[in-house]
Amino acid sequence: MSADMDKLVQEHIKLQNEFMEYIHKNGFDFTEYSAPTPGGFYDTYRKRWLELTHAITTPLHPEK
Repeated sequence: MSADMDKLVQEHIKLQNEFMEYIHKNGFDFTEYSAPTPGGFYDTYRKRWLELTHAITTPLHPEK
């Protein structure tokens, strides 16, 4: 695994841990998760999660 990919994976793990800590502290709000307030925790989390997931998985699926 390249150093860049390793960094992305570590950031993804950190993000997931922050999400779990947030849920543990504040509880899970399905309504807010489904339609997050712009700039809120869930909005920021979901955008960054998608960016990281895309960056990590794209190299695993090369174009044909």
